[in-house]
Amino acid sequence: MHIYVIFAHPSKRSFSRSVLDAFTKGLKEAGHSYEIADLYEMGFQSEMDETQYFRETSGSPNLPVPGDVETEQAKINRAGGLAFVYPVWWSDCPAKLKGWFDRVLTCGYAYKRSAGNGDMELLFHLGGSWRAVPEPLSLANQERNSDT
Repeated sequence: MHIYVIFAHPSKRSFSRSVLDAFTKGLKEAGHSYEIADLYEMGFQSEMDETQYFRETSGSPNLPVPGDVETEQAKINRAGGLAFVYPVWWSDCPAKLKGWFDRVLTCGYAYKRSAGNGDMELLFHLGGSWRAVPEPLSLANQERNSDT
C-alpha cells in the first residue's frame, strides 16, 4: 500500500522527527511505499487567503483551488492511506498542519453541502476513490443519534 505521510515539525532533531523516521522504516520493512510531505521544509502556505475563504464559505465546489492545494489533493488521491506525524502543542496540532487541513480538505473534495437544508456531507477516501459518508453531518442527526 502507498501511504502519504504528512509531517509537521520545524526541527529535524525533534522527537517527532524520530517518530517519522521509525514509522517510515517500518513501512519500508513491511513492503509499503510512502511519500512524505514535510510541511515546514516545503514552505507550505498555511494561511487561507480571501479568495479561498470565499470559495469555502460559498459552498461552491466549482470555483478553482490554488495549485499547491491541487498538488496536495493529487498526492492524497495516489495514496491508499494517510498518516500524520506531529507534536501536540497547547492541546492541538501545529498551526502549519491546521492550515493544511483548512486549505487542502476543500469543499467538493473533502465535504459538500447537502441540497436544501445547508447540512454538510462529509466525504472520505477509500482505496483511491472518494465516497460519501452514509448520513450527512448535521446538528439534527447528532441530536437524533444522541443518548442524552
